[in-house]
Amino acid sequence: MKIGLYNVTSTMAPVGSAEVGGVEVYTFRLAEALRKRGHQVCLYGGRARSPITLPDIPMRQFPFLETSSVPDFGTRFQRLVQRLHFARKTRDEFLKEDFDAVLIFKPYDFIAARQWRKRGFRGPIVASLHGEEFFMGDRWFSRSVDAMYAVSEPLARELGERYGRTCEVISNFVDGERFVLLDRPSPPAEKWIVCVGRMVPIKGMDVLLRAFARVREKIPYARLLLAGDGPERERLEKMVQELNLNASVKMPGVLSESQLIEAHRTCWVYVQPSVGDETFSISTLEAFASGLSVIASDRVHIAREFEKENAAEIYPSQDESVLERKLIQVLSESWDENRQRGKRARVIVDIKYVADAVLPRIEKLCPG
Repeated sequence: MKIGLYNVTSTMAPVGSAEVGGVEVYTFRLAEALRKRGHQVCLYGGRARSPITLPDIPMRQFPFLETSSVPDFGTRFQRLVQRLHFARKTRDEFLKEDFDAVLIFKPYDFIAARQWRKRGFRGPIVASLHGEEFFMGDRWFSRSVDAMYAVSEPLARELGERYGRTCEVISNFVDGERFVLLDRPSPPAEKWIVCVGRMVPIKGMDVLLRAFARVREKIPYARLLLAGDGPERERLEKMVQELNLNASVKMPGVLSESQLIEAHRTCWVYVQPSVGDETFSISTLEAFASGLSVIASDRVHIAREFEKENAAEIYPSQDESVLERKLIQVLSESWDENRQRGKRARVIVDIKYVADAVLPRIEKLCPG
């Protein structure tokens, strides 16, 4: 089957950079997984400043409007104009591809789907949705989409109510061969806390920094790795200096996949301190797949399921004092307790969150 994956904003930039968020990472992973399962896959996306390539996967890159270049009548207006511009730029070449099925990733792209339908495209169009991002008229445009799925149950309920149709729940997934249960028979020499993600306000890295400053007063050998890039980086670096944490905090920027796996290997606990809703968190799933102890805020939906199986610790978002207590608790436990929690997490990953468990459900929505 020939499948088109239609994303817009800097889809071709490096994973972990300031330009790429969870939806873009998901698009890359989905393209690779579908290719491994024997499908022809083609990615449509924006022309990035530092483009990447994926082996054996064609990428069609087009200029797109930065939202900052659109009059500011609200973020959704800017993104809607951005998508309209991109749909016009790509429409003719896109239709020549003769795809058997197409996946889109934002409600804004219902408009592109409508244009394809009007010009004769008859294959299934599937919306893989990771957030709300509704706009005036989206219900009408959604009629051009054959099926939709959401990455979490709360989001699926909301989308189902919005569009008056069934919205399945199909989670994100992890490559279980890349991210394996780490063989770590002895504890790391230092107790590293690791947090990976775009440095944007909703990720709550400032909350983690303040909680860590108090943890350091009680556990002087604790260390913190904040990996990633984004508009918050300068502010976070300034916080590190103000809190006198220069000797115990590392901010290496964007990590390659091999560097991320090495960070997991030296990690005692992974923290996802999000203060905004994370309908899914790929970096957290990768930590679970690696068999790490994980502490997450209650805004990280995926972590709640692992908490039910005693495979994660949850704290109220933005509550620095509870996060501090959770960190001290996990850093003070035995290495065997730490590893057992991680092993329980990996069992859940193997059952529900590896590609072979997830991809057949997506393929069923895209009959060729």
